[in-house]
Amino acid sequence: MIMSFVSPTQLRLMLYTRLTQTLLLTFALCLCALPSLAQTQSQSQYPPWFGQEDSTSAQSDRDAQRTNALPRADQHDFDFEDGLNEAAPSNPPSTIEKMYAARLTNLTNAPEQFGYDLFSQKDNARQTPNAPIGAVQDDFVLGSGDELLITFTGQRTDQNTYKVDTSGMIVIKDLAPIAAMGKTIAQLRESLDTQLASMPNTQSYISLSAVRQIGVLVIGHVKKPGRKTLNAFHSVLDALDYAGGINKDGSLRQIKLIRGGHTTMIDLYALLLNGAPHIDLNLKDGDRLIIPPIGPTVAISGAVKRPGIYEIRKITKGLRQYTKANSEKLNLNAMLGLAGGVLSPGQNRFVMLAPNANGQENVTEIRNHFDKVFGDGTILSVPAGEAKRHDTVKLIGQTSRPGLYDLSHNKTLSSLLQNQDILGKDIYPLIGIIERHDSDQLTTQYISFPIRSVLKKEIDLNLKDSDVIITLSNKDISDA
Repeated sequence: MIMSFVSPTQLRLMLYTRLTQTLLLTFALCLCALPSLAQTQSQSQYPPWFGQEDSTSAQSDRDAQRTNALPRADQHDFDFEDGLNEAAPSNPPSTIEKMYAARLTNLTNAPEQFGYDLFSQKDNARQTPNAPIGAVQDDFVLGSGDELLITFTGQRTDQNTYKVDTSGMIVIKDLAPIAAMGKTIAQLRESLDTQLASMPNTQSYISLSAVRQIGVLVIGHVKKPGRKTLNAFHSVLDALDYAGGINKDGSLRQIKLIRGGHTTMIDLYALLLNGAPHIDLNLKDGDRLIIPPIGPTVAISGAVKRPGIYEIRKITKGLRQYTKANSEKLNLNAMLGLAGGVLSPGQNRFVMLAPNANGQENVTEIRNHFDKVFGDGTILSVPAGEAKRHDTVKLIGQTSRPGLYDLSHNKTLSSLLQNQDILGKDIYPLIGIIERHDSDQLTTQYISFPIRSVLKKEIDLNLKDSDVIITLSNKDISDA
């Protein structure tokens, strides 16, 4: 028997080879088992009672959900537009506002056109009320379509609603027809009482139960032009409100009300600035409201109560012939009247910015309040100045009563610092400081004084206008 000996090195090599072959075989078997394992795991998501058809249906539903979750082109476009609508400001600046804002580059808030916020309510669905709100006065003039509630008491006891017909009459049982159109409620009551005179102890009571509807045409620079169905109680402002309000490129001062071939000009500034109630006229059936383009404008900015952009009147010669100057000229007082006046009286500066024919901006300081120099496109700027106090002194620092004091009652330190009650708890008693402006040298002086000696009336100093008395604390001295 022949025996062969294997060296340790050869033995290690054989073991390494066998181990490598085993690992490769295991890896190959795992690769072959992956597809069936994935299918088994997919089916294991469903409960045991799910059949093959159920699992297939559920898988289809999941695929459909994934498909619906993917962005579609039409859905993306719709959402994008909605996003733009939501992000866009509800009241974007108009062209006129942008023009003035570009010229007034030093302002934080751009000026807005005056008066248009009167119609800035939300566009809700409106219902034209047919019944009057509140008690109707006896001077209300009746017309075709009005409904009256008439109650009889006494010998005749009944109540009914009667409508004014197209011929202007109301017909009541057992009475002759009564003419109602054009009469007031009080006059109709007199006519009815005259017929009831033959019925002893019979009285009548008349009230308005429904108001006739009228048609008004609103055209021009409004958000929703067209014919509006209103009632006899509605006015010009109501019709404009139902039309969505006047656009910022429409005029508030040249509104035309056409009735029976006659034109009435309506200037809403008289109502907005002066509260004139006669401007808001009641409407009649067949009225037409025309809102023309906005006229000349001016802007007022700075230290005024109501800064903004204001429309001024056109200057016309004849029906359609305009003069060389297309707008009226206003003086400084009239401009300040539009803006409600200055914020505070005093030495305010008034600067006019006016474009010239070359497109440049001329800057002029206005001193005469009566010169009519403000026309179309001009700007009145009132720079905000710092108010300077007069005949005052100021106490600050370690004090229980800081603030301003009247110099006429506190001419000296001892009159200001009368006792220890005015001092703080942590007062440093050895020194105080007076900060004083030297008008001759245009410098600031600092004058020290012993607080304890002032309280004892041993030392006193005269105070001057705008002095600042500073009292220190012990902490101030320790930190110095």
